Amino acid sequence: LKHSSEYLGIAREQLTRIAGIIQRMRDFYRPTREELEPTDLNELLHATGELMQTHLRHSHIVFQAALAPNLPPIIAHADQMRQVFLNLMLNACDAMEGGGTLGAHSRLRASAGQAAIEIQISDTGVGIEPEHLAHLFEPFYTTKAQGTGLGLAISAHIITQHGGQLSVESTPGQGATFTILLPLDANG
Repeated sequence: LKHSSEYLGIAREQLTRIAGIIQRMRDFYRPTREELEPTDLNELLHATGELMQTHLRHSHIVFQAALAPNLPPIIAHADQMRQVFLNLMLNACDAMEGGGTLGAHSRLRASAGQAAIEIQISDTGVGIEPEHLAHLFEPFYTTKAQGTGLGLAISAHIITQHGGQLSVESTPGQGATFTILLPLDANG
């Protein structure tokens, strides 16, 4: 019993340490006002798709983009948005080991009575089991052998810091779709 309380104390200290690391990482991904600028999300999606072309070819994955014309820019941290798109696209590729289709779609829509931009990153991969869906955006939660469980947590945090939402829908065996909703008047 004495050893149990010692181990519990050690575990508590380590959890506090980990929580501190996560908070510092989240603070790192919080954009300052000076870093926010008018950002063309279509341009970022297109550029991210181009960046991945070699990886996509080697993985037998076709990239299909359906980007709404004349999408207005949003006030955002462009590098962080690029990181979110890259993370979602790389995860989609990981889900399509035998090849498939990676989709990137953008459109203008109304959400909660205000104009918003919707970005969807989809794949035709293995899909996500229902028991994993509720935990995907939690730090250190991963279903990958080599995963850290931080990519989606950080991506969700970045989107939240921009006043938006990141969600996922998936049917096992039929792929997954990650949806980013960003209000046009987001102030970060």
